[in-house]
Amino acid sequence: MTSKSDHDLILEMREGDRNALGELFDRYSPALYEFIYRIIGDRDQTARLLEEVFQRVPADASTLVDHLPVRGWLYGLAREIALGFLRQKGWLDALP
Repeated sequence: MTSKSDHDLILEMREGDRNALGELFDRYSPALYEFIYRIIGDRDQTARLLEEVFQRVPADASTLVDHLPVRGWLYGLAREIALGFLRQKGWLDALP
């Protein structure tokens, strides 16, 4: 059996299939966790922010253009959320 494409999962999720979101989570959460951790450097907060990424996926799925890679879109969400966390903490103020 072949696995569904990322875009197929997004389409199913848009139609209300919660299992599709679970499949995307299983597929991308380990790599996104490491990505977020490299940005913020706190494992506990990384887990919380990863949850936030996947909580936003259903609502933000309508912003995904069909021909763009889902992987890149997810990394963009993760980056946005991680940088938002750093801004909120004032940790970006110290950067040159």
